[in-house]
Amino acid sequence: MLEQVARPASATSALTSGIGFLGFGVSLAVLIGWRKLDTLRCVVLACAVAATLMALTELLVLKASQRESSGLDWNAAPQLRTVDDKPLHE
Repeated sequence: MLEQVARPASATSALTSGIGFLGFGVSLAVLIGWRKLDTLRCVVLACAVAATLMALTELLVLKASQRESSGLDWNAAPQLRTVDDKPLHE
C-alpha cells in the first residue's frame, strides 16, 4: 500500500491553479473575439497571461518565496561573485 505524504507548504495551491485557468479562459475568449490575431497567437498570448497571473499570485498573494520551506535565506549576505567570474578549472 502506498504511504500518504503531506503536500509541502511551498507546493502550488488550488487558488493559483484556478486563477491561471480562469485567466487563460477569459484571455483566450477575449483574444479570439477580438479577431485581430490568428488562433495560434491567441493561444500563446493566453498562456502568457495565465503564467503571469499564476506567478503574481504565488509571489505577491501567497508569498511562496518567503516561506521557510522554499529554502531561500533572505537574511544571507548577497554573493558578489557571479558565474562569469568563476574560472573554468577550479
